[in-house]
Amino acid sequence: MLLCIFAAKFFKMISNMAEKKYIDTKSAAEYLNMSERYVQRLARKGNIPSYRPSGKILLFSIEELDKWIVSSIVKKGGNV
Repeated sequence: MLLCIFAAKFFKMISNMAEKKYIDTKSAAEYLNMSERYVQRLARKGNIPSYRPSGKILLFSIEELDKWIVSSIVKKGGNV
């Protein structure tokens, strides 16, 4: 039962993100299963693709996050 609830929430989150081209830090952290603070640190160091269109708000492209995930796996010697 608990697994079904988790799966439903995860599917809803992914579905909502699929409709958007860019997501904020909180959504990116959920998508990557990382803390917001760690995602912000990665962005500040330039280790993860991000944008600051207004100078304040930090945005992430879901497509670029997916590419970043794949490249991170390949760099660490994992299989894709």
